[in-house]
Amino acid sequence: MGRKAASFRRPGLATSAWIAAAVIAVSVMGASAYFYATAPTENARRPDIVLSDPQVDGTRMNIVVLNATPLYSLTEYSARLLVDNASAGVLDPLTDGGSNGLLSFSDLDADGSLSTGDRFTVNRGNAGDFVLFVFWHGEQVGLRGWRESVAITLAQESPTPWGYIVDVATASLPRPLGEYSALLKLDAGTYGRIGTLGDGAHDRNLSFADRDGNGTLSAGDRFGVDLSRPGTYTLVVAWRTTDVARRVWTRAPASGAPAVSLCCFGGSYLTPPGVGIESADPLLPIGEYRAALLQDGAVFRELRPLADGAADGTFRFWDSDHAGNVSKLSGGDRFAFDCSPEEELMGRCPGTLASGHQYEFRLYWNDLLAATFSFDK
Repeated sequence: MGRKAASFRRPGLATSAWIAAAVIAVSVMGASAYFYATAPTENARRPDIVLSDPQVDGTRMNIVVLNATPLYSLTEYSARLLVDNASAGVLDPLTDGGSNGLLSFSDLDADGSLSTGDRFTVNRGNAGDFVLFVFWHGEQVGLRGWRESVAITLAQESPTPWGYIVDVATASLPRPLGEYSALLKLDAGTYGRIGTLGDGAHDRNLSFADRDGNGTLSAGDRFGVDLSRPGTYTLVVAWRTTDVARRVWTRAPASGAPAVSLCCFGGSYLTPPGVGIESADPLLPIGEYRAALLQDGAVFRELRPLADGAADGTFRFWDSDHAGNVSKLSGGDRFAFDCSPEEELMGRCPGTLASGHQYEFRLYWNDLLAATFSFDK
């Protein structure tokens, strides 16, 4: 087979130098010592070996030699594959068609030397951190690291009297629960963070059940959310340091109130942190609304009724069109929850929000909840 030049496509994997670096620190000395290090020819120049990013090929992963200069015989080289820092294949020396464990090698141009276009192949089906070492007379001269991740999907959330349940729909490449974590957010607020999944694990409003008891994350395992407030929920499942599944859903306020949409959470050096009104339908007088800011579930600041410039500490409201008493709540109006850095610097801040708390903003029309937003500080 003739060699093809050049353009190699990055696969959908988290291939990164840090994976290799983390493993090299504990592995390269042992991996180098593994091989019988014969001395190279006197004055022989150390080869420069460059390996491609891994390329998915069905049940295999291909790593192609992009550069190998100067050319040396395959018999001067060896290779080793580590998966999660454990040996998963050794080729010593390299030979065309050589195979061991998950690792194999092909001298595609059949020239008997390690050269551009030659290929290492790794059998897929395992999740973990992979590192491929290439050695020349026992000295490491080539390296490529990548991560084979799991594939997780979450089923649609199901309402319960106390909140929601979200089941695992599919989970390929079974891995121990201890390698997973989960995060629950409501709007911008964190309402649960399980650092290590396990049967019965629980943090605040988030829980997990290993329903089949097999110790791995698998279809049918269940997340519980004991929270039913209006807002946008986000459940994220991570494997090691990689987010592998996400489920987002929204619970709207009870009907009867105007449809009010919030946007633009955040702030800047000059703009106090808060939220803006994206839209309100129908447009109704500002004076028919009131707003409350809750800290850890208790009201501690309130604007009742709303008015342009109304303030309770750092909790403030501005009417974008400044139409006074006849103004209506509309897009562009804005609430501030805290002081901007500029206000603090100029000494115009009445007192910043305390850190380490959960906050909830509620907007009411008469006595009906029209909009809500949760956040942390």
